[in-house]
Amino acid sequence: KQIIFLTDGDVGNADEVIGLVRMNVDKARVFTIGLGQGVSTALIGGVARAGNGTAEFVRDPSQLQSAVMRTLSAALQPRADNIEMDWKLVEKFHDGKEKPIEVVVVPKQIAPIFPDRFSTYFGFFKSDKSSTIQGQVNFNCSVLGEKKSFILSISNEILFNDKLNCSGSLPIHRLAGNMRMNELIDGYHSIQLNEMNEKNETELKSIRQQVEDLSCQLNILSKFTSLVAVDPTKLDVDPKERVKVTVPLMSRRFAAALMSMPTGSICYDTFDGNFEGAVGCCVTSKCAFNGSLGFDTDMCAEDFEGAVGCCDQFQEVQPVKVMEKHIRLAELQSFSGFWKLNSDLSECFEIPLDNLTEFLKQT
Repeated sequence: KQIIFLTDGDVGNADEVIGLVRMNVDKARVFTIGLGQGVSTALIGGVARAGNGTAEFVRDPSQLQSAVMRTLSAALQPRADNIEMDWKLVEKFHDGKEKPIEVVVVPKQIAPIFPDRFSTYFGFFKSDKSSTIQGQVNFNCSVLGEKKSFILSISNEILFNDKLNCSGSLPIHRLAGNMRMNELIDGYHSIQLNEMNEKNETELKSIRQQVEDLSCQLNILSKFTSLVAVDPTKLDVDPKERVKVTVPLMSRRFAAALMSMPTGSICYDTFDGNFEGAVGCCVTSKCAFNGSLGFDTDMCAEDFEGAVGCCDQFQEVQPVKVMEKHIRLAELQSFSGFWKLNSDLSECFEIPLDNLTEFLKQT
């Protein structure tokens, strides 16, 4: 069976829906179409991923016909099924010795490839910095019952120096880890729908542990983890002494994007408040929001005097720009899924553009 699932959002049990689709993936293939601006991308993408189908988003009514035609094309035209990937990599050392490499493929369960679509696969393996990697990947599939085979040669001809190789951002590793994490969580939700017994509880604990390990190793958020930043610097001060720390806050544009809601303007103030009648003194900070949040647009520093004492300064704090490489990599990706080979992409990977271009020509 092939099912086309349409929704305009407002689904409160997305995890249960994705788990149900994953549990019945051997009975039906599910294609999803999200309608409108408020549709959940996690639901649409998750159901399509769990159901081995495709996902389409219709933000404007004029796009509906083309989205339906692409979905019908994927559902009715021949596709590549029964995909298998056989990684045969060898690690060569300077002394001439060779050692086979064990590769962890992500995703573990490979979905079909539909016409005019592409799929991304990752291979994780450990190797010595001084060694070289050579080998090939055998890609086997079947189209309309006819078996097909493709061979891709692999060699690490792009040489990374220690500074570049030890990059802390690991954008590709995080993309692969996020893909593997989604696959594990889909399986977690499908097991939760079954009757709980000792075997299922053990499997749930195992999946959760794998997700937590991936999240901690790659510094990516998950269903079971959260990231906490700890400043290792210790201040050796008298506990009775007052310490003032100015914390820069995000700008209005970035805050509005995170909240996904319209807003007017945001002004910030950091000040020392002395409360009469209280024991000791305290440091406090205050934010004045206005616009769509419902506060007075004309609020200023003097408006706080009656509530918290005297405000000794009122100034806007410049926002701090934070841009990690994996976020930059996502920004450079086109809507159809590919990346343009240019200087921006090479800077993101910290690889010279000439080396990257030469490597792609050889492959």
